[in-house]
Amino acid sequence: MSWKCKECGCEYFNIDCKVTYYQADLDDYKNIDNYKLSEKEMIQYVCFECGNSSEILEEIAEQKEWEDEQ
Repeated sequence: MSWKCKECGCEYFNIDCKVTYYQADLDDYKNIDNYKLSEKEMIQYVCFECGNSSEILEEIAEQKEWEDEQ
């Protein structure tokens, strides 16, 4: 079995695993009162050819049997 991108048919995917973001608390006047840098572990599957991406592989790719390719 192999996975193929639903958009372009590519069989190769990259996996990105880290997201960095700032989290800020605002005061009553909507000014930044406190902020911190946060990191979240997140798996993102990305098609090598077209850049199609999702956290769930089944959303961007479909499984193909080897017999389908012959």
